Amino acid sequence: ISDAARIERSRDALIALEPQVTDETGLGMFGFCFETFLEPPHPKVRLTPEQSAMLVADMERSLATLSAGSPSEYVPSGAERAALLLAAHYRRRGEAEHVARVLRAYGDAVVRMEGTAAPMVYVHALQTLYGQMLHFGLRAEADALNERIRIAGIASAAEMKSITVTRDIPREQVDAFVDGILQGVPRRILATIAIAFIPRRRELEPALQAQAAAAPMLAMMTKSITDRYGRIVAVIGPMDADGEGRYIEHLSWHIDFNVPWLREVIRRGLSAISGRTGDENDEGASPPRLSGDDIVDFICASPCFADERRPLIQAAIDAYVRADAVTAVHLLIPQIEQAVRQAAILVGAPIYNQRRGGGLSLRTLDELLRDSTLTETLSADITTYLRALLTDARAWNIRNKVCHGMVDADSFTMSVADRVLHSALTVALLQEDHDGIDAADAHTEGADSTTGDCTKSTPV
Repeated sequence: ISDAARIERSRDALIALEPQVTDETGLGMFGFCFETFLEPPHPKVRLTPEQSAMLVADMERSLATLSAGSPSEYVPSGAERAALLLAAHYRRRGEAEHVARVLRAYGDAVVRMEGTAAPMVYVHALQTLYGQMLHFGLRAEADALNERIRIAGIASAAEMKSITVTRDIPREQVDAFVDGILQGVPRRILATIAIAFIPRRRELEPALQAQAAAAPMLAMMTKSITDRYGRIVAVIGPMDADGEGRYIEHLSWHIDFNVPWLREVIRRGLSAISGRTGDENDEGASPPRLSGDDIVDFICASPCFADERRPLIQAAIDAYVRADAVTAVHLLIPQIEQAVRQAAILVGAPIYNQRRGGGLSLRTLDELLRDSTLTETLSADITTYLRALLTDARAWNIRNKVCHGMVDADSFTMSVADRVLHSALTVALLQEDHDGIDAADAHTEGADSTTGDCTKSTPV
C-alpha cells in the first residue's frame, strides 16, 4: 500500500532482528537483510547510507569468518554464499577489484580443503568454485583450478563403490525370447533385432513416474554424473524441473539392463561363425542364423550408407564377428555419424552451420539427432535412443567418449560393440521403398514401425 512509515518500521525491525538470530552455519540464517534490501536493491525500500554500509560490512565479516575456518571442518557453502552476495553487489556497482577479492577469499578457503576434506567433498567444492569464477569473469582464476580438479577427481573416483544386484532368469525364458527373435531370413532377423531393442517412451515413462512416486525425495534431488576420473560431466535436475534429463537417465538404465539380452541374441545368431563364440562345439548348439555378410548387406541396403562406405563397414563387421570390439567400435561410429548426416540430406534437414570466422561446418551428430525434420522421419524414440547411446553425457555417450579419447582398452567390451552395431542396424531401418517390398519382411509383430516421407525412402 506504499505506506512509507510502515515500510521504514518494517525495514528497521528486520535489520534489528538479524543480529539476534544470525547463525552463519545455517545458510538461511544470515544475510537475509542483505538479500532483501541491498542485492538487488528493493524497489520500494530505501536504505540510508549508514544502513547500506553496515550490511556490506556485516557480510564482509561473515566472509572473513567463514573463509578462515579450519579446513578439516570447513563446509564451503557458507563462504560461498557470502562471497556470491558480495560479488553480485560489487559487480552491480562496477567495482571489479572487489569482485575478484571476495571470490579469491572464498577460493582460498576451498583450496585449503585439500588433504583434509573427503575427496568427493573437495572435488565438488572445486568444481562449484570453478563455475562461479567463470560466471563472474575470472577466467584465469578458473583455469588455475584445472589441475587441482583433475587430481581431486581421480581421488574421488577411487572412493566410489560398486553396487551389484543379481537376479536369476530361467533358461526357458531366455530361450523363448531369443528364439522368438531369430526367426526367418537374415534380413528379417536383423530388422527384428533393430526394432526389438529400441527403447520406447510410452513403455519407459510409466515406470519412471512410478519410481518418482515411490521415492519422492529422490525425485526432488539434483544428481551429478561423474566419469571414471571423478569429473562431473552432467547434472540432472529434479523430476519436476528436468523431466527430460530424468527420462534420459532412465533410458540409459534400460539400455544397461538389456545388455545381456542383446548379447545373447547376437551371440546365438552368429553361433557358428569363424569358431569365435564357442557354441559350435556345444551339444545341442543352434545352427547359425546370421553371417557377417548378412549384416553388411542389411546395413548397406539403406540409402543412408553410401556404396563407397561398404569396405569400411565390411572391415568393421569382420572385426565384430571375430570379437575385436576395439576395431569394430572405432570403424563403425564414424559410419553411423555419416549415415545420420545422409539421412538428414534425404529428408531435407540442414547439415551445415556457419563457421566462426567464415565458411561452413558440419552440424554435430547431436544437433542432427535433435532436428525436428529428422525426428519426424525416424521417430522420436529412435533419435532419442541414438542421442542417449552416442552423444548425451547423461547416458552412454559412446561416440563422444571414443572420439575424445576418454575410453581405455578395457572399456571396449563386446557389450559396447553390440550397442554400436545395434545403432547401425537402427539407422539402416531407413530402406529404399520398392513397390514390391514384403511387408512381413519389414515389420515385426507387436513393434512400432516408423513413418515419414523420405525421397524414395521409407523407414522399415
